Amino acid sequence: MISDIHSREWLNQILNQSVKDLPARNSEWLQQVRQHARNSLDSIEVPNRKLEDWRYSNVEQLLKVSPNVVSAGKVENDVEPIKNWIYTKEQSYRIVFINGRCDPELSNISDLSCNVSIASLRSMITMEPELIAKYLGEIENSQHNTFSALNS
Repeated sequence: MISDIHSREWLNQILNQSVKDLPARNSEWLQQVRQHARNSLDSIEVPNRKLEDWRYSNVEQLLKVSPNVVSAGKVENDVEPIKNWIYTKEQSYRIVFINGRCDPELSNISDLSCNVSIASLRSMITMEPELIAKYLGEIENSQHNTFSALNS
């Protein structure tokens, strides 16, 4: 079993790696959200099988892997194996994510309503901070869930 100290060190490694690549580092409201999330991480119990909500989830395997935060740059994907699984017979909207990032080449978002935006959180924080400020960090779960706090 992984110790609580090891788990906290793992979380701190992720936080420390990601700080250098965060968007809008000079934004006061965003710094407050991030500081609140970091403070929450210190008091939230790290998920483990002894906790009722996590009894069927083995996060120990995740904690054994050295954390590696991916930079914000474009990630090259091998899309060939995926192309066979994309359904194209019907005209519909399609958003394809590969490794957590939207792939515009495989997605079909043409003719979307002008009221719909598909963008990364990183770009939205920069382009429309007032919209994001209303929601980021407001999810109640971020104060009680390690991974929600980590993503704030």
